[in-house]
Amino acid sequence: MSRIIFVVVVLLASIAANASDRFISAPSHTLISTTGRIVKMDTNSRTMRIRPSHFNLGEYTLATTSDTAFQDGTDCIRFEDFNNGETISIRGILNGTILTASRVAKWD
Repeated sequence: MSRIIFVVVVLLASIAANASDRFISAPSHTLISTTGRIVKMDTNSRTMRIRPSHFNLGEYTLATTSDTAFQDGTDCIRFEDFNNGETISIRGILNGTILTASRVAKWD
């Protein structure tokens, strides 16, 4: 009798564990690599407003951090070396309408 109770308890525990997995939401952060055109730059907050080339996202905000790499070909450059209207290549984490860049490069 105790074996039957043990088996029932184990089965119920596994069913409960599987059911709880259904309520774990998908990650909200998505790693992307894309290109876009700089619409507006804010050098104080080190952000850019970007119009995407590929995705139908509408404009989004590109945020940079102290870890963001800025490049022109193989040369390292600064945030201030970019200009409105330039097309750039971006790699980063998209969360809603904010893309936090790990790399931003000039795109010819």
